[in-house]
Amino acid sequence: MTLLPAWLPARWLHSLLQLLRLLLVFLLQLLRLLLVLLLHLLLLRVIRLLFIQLHVLLVLLLLEFVSFLLLLRNLLFLLLLILPVLLRVARIWSALG
Repeated sequence: MTLLPAWLPARWLHSLLQLLRLLLVFLLQLLRLLLVLLLHLLLLRVIRLLFIQLHVLLVLLLLEFVSFLLLLRNLLFLLLLILPVLLRVARIWSALG
């Protein structure tokens, strides 16, 4: 007593089962490829986010450096104004008198 219908021989059923297994292998490989693609997209987003954060950090450092340079320029200007007075080089009063 067999469980198979009379019109479907065991060989055809075995071939059909093997085709279904091959289809399953193909679909699993396709799924793996899609997962790899998604992983690469995720890594690209993470790397892009890190680069954006790095750029923001660099911009902030440059802005701080610019403010430091402006303060240094102001300090140099004040030093150039005070230095002649400290060295007693101011000749304005002698020219008036």
